Amino acid sequence: MLRINGIGCCLLDEVYGGFDPASDEIKPLLGKIPGDGGLIEGGLVFFEDLGRFSDMELDHLHQILTGGHPALATNLGGPAVVAMVHVAQMLEGLDARVTFDGVVADDEAGQRIRQVISKTPLIDRLRTVKEGRTPTTMVLTGRDERSFVNDIGVAAKMTASDIPEDFYDADIVLAGGTALLPALQSDLASILRKAKDRGCLTVVGTVYDFISQKRDPGSRWPLVADEDWNVIDLLVMDAEEALRLSGTADLQDAARFFEHSGVGAFIITHGKKETLLWAGKGRFASHKLVAMPVNKKADEMMAADPTLRKDTVGCGDNFAGGVISSLAMQLLKDKSQALDIIDACAWGSASGGFTCMYAGGTYIEQFPGEKASHVRPLVESYYEQLEASR
Repeated sequence: MLRINGIGCCLLDEVYGGFDPASDEIKPLLGKIPGDGGLIEGGLVFFEDLGRFSDMELDHLHQILTGGHPALATNLGGPAVVAMVHVAQMLEGLDARVTFDGVVADDEAGQRIRQVISKTPLIDRLRTVKEGRTPTTMVLTGRDERSFVNDIGVAAKMTASDIPEDFYDADIVLAGGTALLPALQSDLASILRKAKDRGCLTVVGTVYDFISQKRDPGSRWPLVADEDWNVIDLLVMDAEEALRLSGTADLQDAARFFEHSGVGAFIITHGKKETLLWAGKGRFASHKLVAMPVNKKADEMMAADPTLRKDTVGCGDNFAGGVISSLAMQLLKDKSQALDIIDACAWGSASGGFTCMYAGGTYIEQFPGEKASHVRPLVESYYEQLEASR
């Protein structure tokens, strides 16, 4: 049996209505200068920073932000867990076991996260912390405005010591969105090195590093030390993250940085623009730097039927999940063969494209294999697209 284990960002997205930056309650909470901890229209701030900025007790602050109303909707969020749900759905019925390790609090949000995961094939190995709050992101929505408030909660203190020993008994491990878990990110290199020493294929999916950006906007974001990039077999990031992690201003320069960094392979997504990928020696078959198109079939389907288009929430997370799904299927066929990064990109692009056709990042299936039945034809059409462009 193939084992795929994930750690990293797992939270509950809570959508609230009635957000009005001009209201007497919200106006004092708006930031005055970048990084002061106040609310940012269209941007994200941290709950505790906002508490310090407003000089309010957090419970009272939550009451003001939400208007005392329940959430209009809740969704499972977080780059790591959303990606792993997708992997579990793509591998359903195959000889594979997909698990996720993380932390939640003993509260309603934690229960909701478990409820959503229970509707998917992902094996929940979340640890419940008795004191503290489950990680959440409040999505405050108004007529034309949106603002995001992230509460790291109990995930702020998750470290390598919280990871069970059998996490490393895997064929593939994912560390996703660790920039939102600062204590875990500081242990990232040691976690990945231990995984590689156990024979795991190590995959890292990045996320916008709000913490580092707030602390030092002009500096390169930290992920691992320069001498530790080689603990990463595959690095998956978007264009902005690639620029900030490499300290460059141009994507080609960023690609050159990662080619020489020590990572085994990398993929850089760029929204609707072409995806850059490269693979060196190691677990992957070597491949020169190349720009790959997005999945044209998904766009054609939504253009033909505009009702199919929902939102782009979770596209990057599901792209990473598609990549890992491909790697898992390749290993199921033959563990001795070098991995094909083009196939990984094909599954990633198809998975990200399909995500635009449903609301939120996590897809709840009506029957086992439903999501794969939608994604697989998009993979096949992607190969036809590549063949036609030659």
